[in-house]
Amino acid sequence: MGENRVFDYIYGFTIFSDITAHGIEMIQPGYVVCRQLAKAFDTFSPMGLG
Repeated sequence: MGENRVFDYIYGFTIFSDITAHGIEMIQPGYVVCRQLAKAFDTFSPMGLG
């Protein structure tokens, strides 16, 4: 077996970036609403297939 058959088991992969607006997150550190808002903007979770 070994390295020769590794691609027999891998169908694909996905790349995901979790982007956060730290300036908004730090308005009130630890405050859940600001933390959620800092991740809620359009284009803040780009995802691509490989």
